Amino acid sequence: MLKQIGRMEMAPMEVFLVGALSSIVFILLGGILIFVGAILFGIMLIRLGDLENVSDKIHTAGILYIIGMVLLMIPYVNIIGSILTLISVVMVYLGAKETLSELKS
Repeated sequence: MLKQIGRMEMAPMEVFLVGALSSIVFILLGGILIFVGAILFGIMLIRLGDLENVSDKIHTAGILYIIGMVLLMIPYVNIIGSILTLISVVMVYLGAKETLSELKS
């Protein structure tokens, strides 16, 4: 059954399904991009911690960040992943503070 809206004839159910499916695809793509970006950020922290004048806390924070992101994907364990991610962000802050004070002196 087609409804005439103005000059166009549209099938409301098909339009709804196309909109719903495209929304689901965009949400999934966004989630994948966020996850890949988080893993790359953790790898960057690990590699940054290997530099000579950079604090070791940043290296540890990178490892915790990756573990936290992986745990966020597992049901019933994701609260531990959230806690590890929060701890790693605090460690990045403390490591950056320590590195800056070391570089200033």
